[in-house]
Amino acid sequence: MSGIVGMVTPDGRPVSPALLHSMIEPIAHRGPDGTAVWTDGAVGLGHAAHCTTPEAEAETWPHVSPESQAVLVADARIDNRQALRRVLDPPRAARGVVTDAALIGAAYERWGTDCAPHLIGDFAFALWDPQAQRLFCARDGVGARPSYYAHAGDRTFAFASELKALFPVSSVSRTVRDDRVADFLLGIDEDPSTTFYRDLRRLLPGQALEWTPDDLRVWTYWTLDPKETLRLSSDEAYAEAFREHFDEAVRCRLRSNRSVGAYLSGGLDSSSIAVTARTLRATTNEGPLPTFSTVYDRHPSCDERPYIHAVVGQGGFAPHYISGDDVNARQSLQALLSVHDEPFFAPNLAMNWANATHVRKAGVSVVLDGHGGDEVVSQGYGRLHELAQQGAWGVLAREAWGASEGLGASAFHLWGLYAWHYGVEPWMAPRPWAQRLYGWYSQGKQWLPGGRETATQPDLTPLKLLGPRFRGVDHIEARYRQARHDRQTTLHSERSRHHDDLTAPIIGRSLELLDRTARAQGVEPRFPFMDRRLLSFCLALPAEQKRKRGWGRYVLRTALRERLPRRVFRRRDKTDFTPHFVAALQRREPGAPLTDPWCGQKGYIDDAVLRDLSAAVEDLGPKVSPQILFSLWRAIVLTTWGQGKMGEASNDAFPERSGAGSHGHEFEPLHSSQTR
Repeated sequence: MSGIVGMVTPDGRPVSPALLHSMIEPIAHRGPDGTAVWTDGAVGLGHAAHCTTPEAEAETWPHVSPESQAVLVADARIDNRQALRRVLDPPRAARGVVTDAALIGAAYERWGTDCAPHLIGDFAFALWDPQAQRLFCARDGVGARPSYYAHAGDRTFAFASELKALFPVSSVSRTVRDDRVADFLLGIDEDPSTTFYRDLRRLLPGQALEWTPDDLRVWTYWTLDPKETLRLSSDEAYAEAFREHFDEAVRCRLRSNRSVGAYLSGGLDSSSIAVTARTLRATTNEGPLPTFSTVYDRHPSCDERPYIHAVVGQGGFAPHYISGDDVNARQSLQALLSVHDEPFFAPNLAMNWANATHVRKAGVSVVLDGHGGDEVVSQGYGRLHELAQQGAWGVLAREAWGASEGLGASAFHLWGLYAWHYGVEPWMAPRPWAQRLYGWYSQGKQWLPGGRETATQPDLTPLKLLGPRFRGVDHIEARYRQARHDRQTTLHSERSRHHDDLTAPIIGRSLELLDRTARAQGVEPRFPFMDRRLLSFCLALPAEQKRKRGWGRYVLRTALRERLPRRVFRRRDKTDFTPHFVAALQRREPGAPLTDPWCGQKGYIDDAVLRDLSAAVEDLGPKVSPQILFSLWRAIVLTTWGQGKMGEASNDAFPERSGAGSHGHEFEPLHSSQTR
């Protein structure tokens, strides 16, 4: 765990050590074990260290390669250490230790800018090569470590672990992108490389970057292969292979010279990690594994203590319980926005913040997090599509029954949808008379009591929320409708669905949020499910290993059956925390508005619609639709962020800009997404 910064100027202007220190200062929480800077004329690098592996204690930052004199700063934990040492000749530090920095440097010496695919682990690094006069940056394949950069108008290039570390660079504009604000309010993510700031971008998971005085090149060096398939002889063989990959993912993330703990919610993800970590630690005499669980007394529907106690009751754990009743998303919002530097959606981030606070107070520096388990192992809903295509209606009925709770629909309704699409519609296609009969039936049905199909009409609540600044911009509504269509399209094969889930922008964004939230408390989060090798393995599995006999995530359940309590192993449901979240939004001074019209005054939000959303949450409470609830939450987040920006003397976050547009404001077009 570390923080890194750096910059290079193409015109030879020297980089000031004082400027590098001013970039490190806002992210000093990432490096409690010391900071260091290195400059050489127009190039400067900075590093804030947090030594959380045994080898890190022997690292000297910035790291200088003995042969090429390439200079490296890195936020990294390299997991395939033994494999790299067999093919490389990395230099040894004191006491013969081979550090992760030495492995990255040696990999660059061997493979140059093609080194990143050979590195497995969590990393974001930057390396200055004085011989080639280039700066090379890379981010790990799943995006467990964040990386941002700015290519300013004067061609100055700067990078950092967090956005706030780039703000001291005077040539970097902090003008806010109107298109990003609109997409945030609409809940869409067209170009995940963008941030809310015009000049600041993120390096995406699996991407590398090369800066030279003449060019800036960004490319994707690794992505999941949707065509790779795995065929083994039996369920037991798949289970054994999964166990090997999962155990290795957990083992790599237990490598630490500091105290390691684990979040334990009682769900399948966190429970699988906790019981596996306890099993792996059993031979090391490290004592019980500290676990951290959120419990609720005033919101019993959110409380998962029966499942948590089932895991803890197996022994080998030192449980810590955190009350979630008083955690308030609105009250924590200002502090969280100062950590994250731009608006975020995640309504449950306040709980992550509270959990990280308790982890730090318990003296734990590294925490294992079960984030991503659903996406990585997959619930296997795409198998329903495959069974319907095959005409396996009996098996489909069983799998639809098992999937009904997770998809929020009855088994009969699910089975009927697939039967209609794959059975009835193909039968009707060559029979015009059948199509006419169905058309007459559909036309007449709407006049029956309760027959009008209002549910099929698009819900435009987010579009209505947009204020006058966005009116007249035609492509906003088109992007929103396309995003809704993409989300609602479910008739895909399991492999296609699984690949889309694993490569969705929300994966990298979520990891960034969790990383910054924990590190602001001095805690390093590690995500065993987000292991590159485990992702590739799970995607390559056949659909029946993801959903079988009515069970989603079948391979995980069979692989860890002997470790997990039966109550957790057979758990199908997911806890709905909506009642707690709604209560937090409603918890305010009597008569005070739910939010503030500041963004409305700036033209981003329609005040009347905002009042209607607020009233709906007030009146309906937990029964309010997710669309209304989350539209309101985004408005609150954006408003709170904008108010904080108004206090910055150096720059108005939402400057009035002259130029073309329906209201005198330029609307920046979206850039094309990078190839994933």
